[in-house]
Amino acid sequence: MPLCLRVDGPPPGIQPAVAANHCQEVLQGRQLVTGLLTLAGKALPAVATDFCGNLVLGAAWLATLATEEPLTAAYSRWNYPAGLATNPLFLRTNAIITAVWGEAFLFMAVTALGTAFMPEQKPLWLTLRYIPLILAGLFTACFLTGTRPM
Repeated sequence: MPLCLRVDGPPPGIQPAVAANHCQEVLQGRQLVTGLLTLAGKALPAVATDFCGNLVLGAAWLATLATEEPLTAAYSRWNYPAGLATNPLFLRTNAIITAVWGEAFLFMAVTALGTAFMPEQKPLWLTLRYIPLILAGLFTACFLTGTRPM
């Protein structure tokens, strides 16, 4: 789960400034397309903003899978011994978690389009919108602890 979604502050051992920088990067990525168009004097409707934001966020998370270090490994390594950050199992675990969250954000982009093109089904699309976040959060919690939800 991204650090900026934590309400109790950054995990132990992570400097608040590092957590704040991460949150700022996530928000900047989410607002990149919208911000550029706004500066150009072209405001987007809320649905387009929502779609673009989630599309950019999902693509950014998935794009890190092509690098040596998936996005979640970049900040979860602070909770583990320094030598573990290069361990293939650690990187693979974080690649799986990054992929789950990236796909959840992409699904949210699709639900934004569903809300726009089928407004009569808005309650359905709004419900569907949050299911991937709940599932990704449960998956991350269970995957990291090795437990299964009851």
